[in-house]
Amino acid sequence: MPSQAVSQVCRWIIALCLSALVACAQLKRPALAAIDLAEPSSLGQQVQVTQQVDITWQGNEHQLLVVWSQQDDLLQVLGMTATGQLLFRANAKGTEFSQQTFVPELAQLDLKQLLQHIQIAYWPAAKVAELLAKNKMQLDLVAADTMSRQRLVRRGDRVLARYLFANDEVFSSVRIAADEQPSLTVTTLTVQPLDASQHSVQPMAGTKVLNKKVKQ
Repeated sequence: MPSQAVSQVCRWIIALCLSALVACAQLKRPALAAIDLAEPSSLGQQVQVTQQVDITWQGNEHQLLVVWSQQDDLLQVLGMTATGQLLFRANAKGTEFSQQTFVPELAQLDLKQLLQHIQIAYWPAAKVAELLAKNKMQLDLVAADTMSRQRLVRRGDRVLARYLFANDEVFSSVRIAADEQPSLTVTTLTVQPLDASQHSVQPMAGTKVLNKKVKQ
């Protein structure tokens, strides 16, 4: 394929990803947004996970590649297009949260919600339940021997979010359906244990930071 055509395809893919993420940013603030992030180290292991995220919204599907890691009490999340274009990075260190976006269209995107989904899906159930209880929410666990393994976030009788796992693996692929939010299908591609001599994934060299947002 000629280089000009490749460039046009890349721009088209990036535009689709941006349209999905910008739509997410413009939606009503979800109930889960009030939940505090857990200390990253409470995951209980140091690991790097690469996942494909398919976003379904208003009949359209958009695909992202997400690489997240927990190491030394730092939760780091990188978001890229399928072609490797870096879109955003978010960090949670202890109780502090920060984010960077690498394209102007994503300046208002609240990436804390993405980290919340990761933690609700994969952090120990007891820790997730503790955080939810502070906001008068409950965590229900559906065991795999009755039906597909699930985590349900409820407030009273209302289900605010449903996490439906593909299998019993710790970092299983998962489908996420949250109240008034786009549906997310998360496919786990790789899981890599980390130790003190390894470092979590870093953005590509030469990438320019276009926005930085810090929340306490």
